[in-house]
Amino acid sequence: TERRGQRWPAAHASTGKVIACHVRKDPPEGGKKFWWEDTEGNNRLPEGVKVTDLALYGIDAAQGAKKIVVVEGEKCTDALIEKGIKAVGTVCGAPTCPSDDALRHLVESERIVLWPDNDDGGRKQMSDIARRLHGLGATNLYIVDWADAPDKGDCANAIEQGIDVERLITEAAPIPPPPPVAELL
Repeated sequence: TERRGQRWPAAHASTGKVIACHVRKDPPEGGKKFWWEDTEGNNRLPEGVKVTDLALYGIDAAQGAKKIVVVEGEKCTDALIEKGIKAVGTVCGAPTCPSDDALRHLVESERIVLWPDNDDGGRKQMSDIARRLHGLGATNLYIVDWADAPDKGDCANAIEQGIDVERLITEAAPIPPPPPVAELL
């Protein structure tokens, strides 16, 4: 049925309390469908909650990690975790950036590696996340460059293709902080 599919819990970033599930279904005709279900089973987020208010998927298991990889979505997060890599995923979709409340848990990590999907939306989201993390005081940001990635390719695709994702993560390029506003004037 339409209501079956992969399901991931979604917590509020400021409270850590699970308030919804993110559901994904891959129909046989292709593509993918996503929707939210609140804790009552309604097809929506709770009243007044925006996707930017949600915690990064996997943040509980990754808190305190020295090295953490940030990806787009739960599927990619799960793929890296299955490889033994500490990872978190955005749940808000590529056109949106998680809130400071969601991102602040990453700042204490010694190495924060961003892995964008290979499309404009994925690159923009990770760029926005980098800017936000720098604003929160992170100085240890890196970005994965998978040069041979297919269009819209992500870390799950890399794993499926047998790519050495640990090497890509280790060789990720530093992301310098943005220049101070005074330098832009």
